[in-house]
Amino acid sequence: MSASIFTIPSDQLLVWAANVLLQVTLVTAVALVVITFVRHRPAVRYWVLCASLMFMLMSPVIAWVMQSSGRSLISVSLVAEPVAAPMAETPHAPAVMPTSPEVVKPTPRLPKHFVIVPPRTSKAVVDVPAADPVVQAEPLSPTVDAAVTTEEPKVSPVVSQQSTNSAPVQSQAVSVVPVAQETMTWYGRLLRVSMQGVFAVWAAGALFFLTRLAWGWARLISILRLAVPNTDAKLATAFEQVVQKLSLEQTPEVVRSRVIVGPVATGFLRPRVVIPEGMVERVTPAQLSDILIHELAHIVRRDQVVVLFQQVASCIFWLHPFAIAVNQQLARAREEVCDNYVLATTDAHSYGRTLLTLAELIHASRPLPGTVGLFTSRWKLERRVAGLLDERRSRMIGLTARGTTLVVMLSIVMAIVAVCGTVTLADGAGNASKTVARESDDESTKATIDSAGPAKETKAVAEKSGRWQPGATGTTLPGLIPAPAEIPGLGRWQAMVVPVGGYVEAAVHSPDGKSIAFGEGTYVRIHDAESLDLQRVLVGHSSNIRAIGWSPDGKWITTGADDATVRIWSEEGVPGPVLTDHLAPVRSIAWHPNSQSFATSAMDGTIRTWGIDGTPGIVIEGHEAPINTIAWNPEGTVLAAGDDNRVVRLWKADGQPGPVLEGHHGGMTRVRWSPDGKWLASSSSGLIPTEPGQQAIATVRLWKADGTPGPTLRGHSKSIRGLAWSPDSTQLITAAEDRQILLWSVEGHMIRRLERTNFNYGDVFTLDWNPKTNRILAGGRFSVRFFTTDGPAGSRKLIRPNGAKLMDLDWHPSSDQIAIAAEDSAVHLWSGGFEKELTIDDFQNFVGSVKWSPDGETFAANEFPQRVSLWNAEGELLNELSGGRGIPRGMAWSPDSKRLVVTRRGGTMDIFDMEGDVKSSNMHAQGTTAAVFSADGKQLATSGLDANVRVSQVEDPTAPPKELVLMQAYDGDVDSIDWSPDGEWIVSGHNTSLRFWRPDGTPGPVVPGFEASIMRVDWSPDSNVVATGCWDTSVLLWKSDGTFLKEFPNHAAPCTGVSYSSDGTKLATCGWDGVARIVDVKTGEILAMAIYVAGLEPPAEDSSTPHHVGIAFNRAGQVTSGDAEVLEERVVYLVEQPNGAFDVLKPSEFQSKAAGAILESTK
Repeated sequence: MSASIFTIPSDQLLVWAANVLLQVTLVTAVALVVITFVRHRPAVRYWVLCASLMFMLMSPVIAWVMQSSGRSLISVSLVAEPVAAPMAETPHAPAVMPTSPEVVKPTPRLPKHFVIVPPRTSKAVVDVPAADPVVQAEPLSPTVDAAVTTEEPKVSPVVSQQSTNSAPVQSQAVSVVPVAQETMTWYGRLLRVSMQGVFAVWAAGALFFLTRLAWGWARLISILRLAVPNTDAKLATAFEQVVQKLSLEQTPEVVRSRVIVGPVATGFLRPRVVIPEGMVERVTPAQLSDILIHELAHIVRRDQVVVLFQQVASCIFWLHPFAIAVNQQLARAREEVCDNYVLATTDAHSYGRTLLTLAELIHASRPLPGTVGLFTSRWKLERRVAGLLDERRSRMIGLTARGTTLVVMLSIVMAIVAVCGTVTLADGAGNASKTVARESDDESTKATIDSAGPAKETKAVAEKSGRWQPGATGTTLPGLIPAPAEIPGLGRWQAMVVPVGGYVEAAVHSPDGKSIAFGEGTYVRIHDAESLDLQRVLVGHSSNIRAIGWSPDGKWITTGADDATVRIWSEEGVPGPVLTDHLAPVRSIAWHPNSQSFATSAMDGTIRTWGIDGTPGIVIEGHEAPINTIAWNPEGTVLAAGDDNRVVRLWKADGQPGPVLEGHHGGMTRVRWSPDGKWLASSSSGLIPTEPGQQAIATVRLWKADGTPGPTLRGHSKSIRGLAWSPDSTQLITAAEDRQILLWSVEGHMIRRLERTNFNYGDVFTLDWNPKTNRILAGGRFSVRFFTTDGPAGSRKLIRPNGAKLMDLDWHPSSDQIAIAAEDSAVHLWSGGFEKELTIDDFQNFVGSVKWSPDGETFAANEFPQRVSLWNAEGELLNELSGGRGIPRGMAWSPDSKRLVVTRRGGTMDIFDMEGDVKSSNMHAQGTTAAVFSADGKQLATSGLDANVRVSQVEDPTAPPKELVLMQAYDGDVDSIDWSPDGEWIVSGHNTSLRFWRPDGTPGPVVPGFEASIMRVDWSPDSNVVATGCWDTSVLLWKSDGTFLKEFPNHAAPCTGVSYSSDGTKLATCGWDGVARIVDVKTGEILAMAIYVAGLEPPAEDSSTPHHVGIAFNRAGQVTSGDAEVLEERVVYLVEQPNGAFDVLKPSEFQSKAAGAILESTK
C-alpha cells in the first residue's frame, strides 16, 4: 500500500493512536469513578483530577515508548498472515537458499515488511547449530518483491562470539531473502479505512483547537496591554487588606479593563488580577473582598498553570467524552477550593449573595485562555450556591494526611493502568532488558545519592586583622548582631533586648506558677514570674511561635510554630526531638494530665498525639477545617478541639468521636476546660461584617462536660483571642481584637471591664491565669502584661515603652555625621560608625523629620504639632520658625542654604528665609507631603495627598511658587520625592509604585508592585541609584532606569528613613523598630547598628514617654557606644552550650568570657 505519512497514517501510527485513546479512557474512567465517592471533598477531587490530567498529557509519550519497546496495550494487525514470495535469482551470483527451518523462521504477526537475514557461518563452526535469525526492519517498498542485500550480513550475538578466532569465512554471496507479501481481507480494509478516517478527523480537530488556543492567548496579551493600573482607592484598600489576609510573599498587580467582562486572575511569572471597569462601584466592600479573595486564591494556588494544561488537553482530546468530563469536573473542583478560601472569612449565605450580585453585573462569554476566575468555569450558578450551603461539604483548602494518601494511591493505580499494564498485556520479549535497565537506573541513582553525601556546613574564613571579625553567616542566630564573632571557647552567641519587641501569640505559666514562657518571633523566652528576669531562651524554630505547652509535672516544654514543626525541650532548655509530621503551621498544644503524652493540632486539619520522647501516637482526622485550638479535660478522658468550621468536637482518649458542639458564629479561637472539669468554654471569631456598620458576633459559650449548652457570654465586638479560667473555676477572663479585657462569672455575667487598652500595646493575643495566684498573664503587640481581677497590675518591664520609634534620618552632606529624629522627643547626632552620640532633647513632642542644610552648618527639625527649629552641629539652638498651619511632614533646603521649605499635612506649604519670613501656599489638596529643590535652586518639586507631583518656579524668593508642570500618577498618595543631583530625574514614592519623571513632566520608568507606601527615597551622589524605605519594612536599591539592583535586610517595622553618605559607599536606614543601621552599599552587609531602649530614669510627670538611649554595635558584636548601666539592664547575651541549651548572661558576665565585647569607650 503506498501512501505518505502526512496524508494517510501508517499502520504503526494508527496502532499508536489507538493505544493513546485506550490509555486515556482507562485513566479518566478511574478518576471519574473515584471522585463520585469524594464529591463533598473538593480538595481531594481536585488533586485526583489533576493526577488524571497529567497522565492524559503524558499518554502519547507513554504509548510511543511502550510501542517502540514492543509493549503496548493493544497489538492491531491490519494485514492477513504474510505469505512467502517466490525466490528470485540475481544475475550477479547464485541465490543462497536457507537449508534448515532454523535459519528462517516464520514471523506471521510482523506489522511491517521485514528482511530476514541468516547469520554468518564459517568452516570452523559448521557443526554448531545455527542461531535464530536476526530480524531487521526495512522501509516499505511497494514495487520490489524481493530484497537484495550486498552488504555483509548482520550477525547474531551468539554466532558472532562462537566464530571469533575461527577459520576464514567463505566467499560472500549475495543473499536474496523473501519478503512477506501482504494480503488484506474485507474487514481489514474496513478497519483500516475507519481508523484512518477517525485519526484524520481527530488530528484536524486538534490542530484547529490548538490554533484557536494560540489566537486566544494573543488576544489576552493585547487585552492586558490595554489594561490600566488601578487608581480606585476603594479597590486599592480592599486589595491590600486581602493580600495581608492571605500572607502573600509577592503582591500581584491589580489592573482594570474595559474588555474583560468578569474578574479574572492571569499570568505565570507576573500574576495579575484584572477587574472590569465599573464593577467596583456596583458591589459592597464585603462583596469586593470576597471577589478579591477568590481571585488571589487562584494565584496563591498557581491555578493558571493547571488551566494551561487543561486547555492543551482539551484541544488534543477534544473528541474524547471522558477527557471532556475530567476537564469540566476539574474546573468545578478548582472553583470550590477557591470558594473555600472565601468561606474561611465569611459565611455561605453572604458569599452566595456575592455570586448572585456579580452574575447580574456581567454577561456570559467564552473565557480567555490563561485566565481563571469566579465565572470562567461553565457551572450552573444555582448548583454552585447550593454547594456552598451544603453542610456536608468540606471547607478544607488543602489535603489532610488521609486525603494525601488517597491521592497518592490513586495516582499509583493510574500509573499502573497507563504503564505497568502495557507490560502485562504485551509479550515478555523485553522483560530481561527492562530488568537490566531498571537495575542500572537503581545503581545510577544510588551512586548519585552516595556521591552527594550529607550536606556540609561551610565556615567562613576569618580575616587576619583580629579576633573580633564577623562570624560565618551560615551559623548566625537571629538577633541584634549582624554577624557575631567566633570567640574561642564559646559556642554560638547573640544579643537580645529584654523588653518585648514583637508580637506575643502564645504564653503560659509553669505548673507551679513561678515562671512564664512566651514566644517572641522564633524564640521562646522563659522569665521568672515575679522578678521577670530572663531565665532561659529556647532557640530552634525558623518561623513565628504559635503554641506553647508546659507538662503538668513541669519537666517538659513543647512548642509549635508556623514552620509546621513541634519541638520538645527539657525544663533546663535542652532541645529534644523535632516532630515534623504536621503538613501545615501548628496552632495548639495540649498536655495530657499524666505528663506522659501531649496532643498537637495544625492548619492541616489533623490532631496528633505524641509521647514525651517524640513517639507518634494516634492521628485524628475527623475535622474538615484547620484546627485552631485543643484542650484536655482534667481527667484526661476527653480532648476538645475547635476548628475554622465553627464547631467544637469532643474526642475520647483513644481517638473515638464524641459530641459535636455547634452554635458559634465564625471560626473557633480558643477552647478551655475549667480546672474542676465541669465546664468547657469556647470562643469564636464572629461573623465578618457583610454590610457597613454591622457588628461581628463574637461570643464565648459555656458547655457542660457532656456537651449540654450553658450560658453564652456576649460583650465583645470583634474576634476573641484570649480565654482563661480562674484556678477556682468560678471566673473566666477574655480578651478580643476590640481591645477590651473582660471578667466574667461562671453564670455568664460580666463582672467588670479590666481594661480598654490603647493603640500602642492594646492588642492582646493570649491569656493565661496563674494556677497559684490571682495574677493573669496577657501577651500582645510589643508587650507582656499582667492583670488581677481588679485591673492592670505588676511590672511593666516586658512592655516596649512608647518612644522607641525612629522617624527619620539624614546624613551630613560633607562629614561623617548622621542626624536621627526620634519619637522620644529628641534628635540624636551620631558619627558614621555609631561610635559617638550627641542627644538633643530640647523638644516637647516627637520629632517627625530632620534635614541638614547643603552647607552643613545647620539642620532643621520639625516637631509635632507645628514647631520647626534650626540647630548647629554642636546641638545649639539657632532659631525657631513660626507660621503656616498644619502638621509638618517634610523639609527641603535650597542649594544655597538660604531657604527652607516645610511641607504640612492638611495645611499649607511654607517657604522660610533665614530671617524668619515665610511665604505660604496651597500646592496640593489635603496637604503637601514632601518637597525638593532642583540643583540650581530655581525650581521646586512637590508631592501631595492628591496623588500629584508638581514642579514650580521659585527663582524669585519674593514671589509665590508658580506651577510649571503637573504630573499625575493615579496611584494613591505620594509620600516621598527627590531630585537627582545631576538634575536629570525626579523620583516619587507612591502607595504601590516608584515613578521616575523628567523635570519637564515626561514620564519615565515605573516600578509597580510595592506592598505598601514608599516612605522615603534618596538618590546616590552619582545620580545612578535610588534607595527606597517602605512601610512594608523593606530597603531596596533601584537603578535610574527602574531596574532592581539590590535588597538590604528588612527592618522589623516600617522603614522611615534612608540616606546616602556623601561618598555614596554607605547607606543609613532607620525604622519604627527603634533600629538604625549603616549598610555597605556594595556588599549589602550591615556595618554597624544602634537600637534605642528606654533609659533608667522614669519619664517626666507630664509625659508617658521615657527618654530613650541608643546602644550601638559593630558588625561583629562589639558595643561601640551606649550607657553601661542601661546596657546591663536592657540587653542580655545568649551563649550556646554543648548540650544545645542557651545560657542567658548579663553583659558584664559575657564581657568576662569574651574580652573586648564591650569597649572601654562605653559610658
